[in-house]
Amino acid sequence: MAKSIRAKSRRRARAVKREQLQPKVLKQLAETLSNTQGIVPLPRKVHKKENGEDIKMEDVDDATPMEATSNSTINLKTMKLADGSYPKWLNQKKIYKLKKAAKGQKVTAGRKGRTRKRR
Repeated sequence: MAKSIRAKSRRRARAVKREQLQPKVLKQLAETLSNTQGIVPLPRKVHKKENGEDIKMEDVDDATPMEATSNSTINLKTMKLADGSYPKWLNQKKIYKLKKAAKGQKVTAGRKGRTRKRR
């Protein structure tokens, strides 16, 4: 597509505006960095062992594993919880599709694990 005069003029205007705002933005950035000196954690220090190998200090927070808050398990095929309900984060459209897919398949007698589509 061809470049229009209108787009070129707007681009020029934005460039002028950017130049005018640059000192203000740099000042705000400097203030923000000076205010966050105490808040932002400093990078980890490297300590040397007695034998001369470099090691990094590990924070206690990083070493502890996260604990799972919910003990409920989800069946990945049906996306149902152990009590037969669906999780809160699963949207209604997906639930509808899962129910439709489950209804459309039936297990054939005599052949364990085999499914076929209903007609």
